Formats: sequence, C-alpha cells, structure tokens
Amino acid sequence: MAAAEGYFRQNGCQYAIVKTLSERVRSEPYARTRRFYTGAEFEQLITLTEMWDEEHPCLIMIKKLD
Repeated sequence: MAAAEGYFRQNGCQYAIVKTLSERVRSEPYARTRRFYTGAEFEQLITLTEMWDEEHPCLIMIKKLD
C-alpha cells in the first residue's frame, strides 16, 4: 500500500479509490478485503448496483492522500 500511495502522490493524485464487493453480499473473503482497506484508512463512499449487477453490488472505497 505504501508503494502504491507513494506512486499516486508522486503523480499528483489526491485520492486512492478501490472497488470491492459490498457487505450486502455475505462473503467472508470480501469481508476480509473490506477490513484490510478499512485498516488502511479507506472509507466507504458508495455502493452501486449499476457497475456490476444487483447480485454483486460494488462498494467503492476512497482514501484522501496527504
């Protein structure tokens, strides 16, 4: 994460964004993924069903890069 964030900062990015499966779907692997990103200071931004589909709602998480 540190290397990726450093790269983003060097290239003028103000935010990092990730997409994962929403908590609306019960999935332990994706629950671990969301915990990882939350631990890396990402915040939940929005859940979209239009991006993938109703059965696989997409959670977009965002982190402000300082």
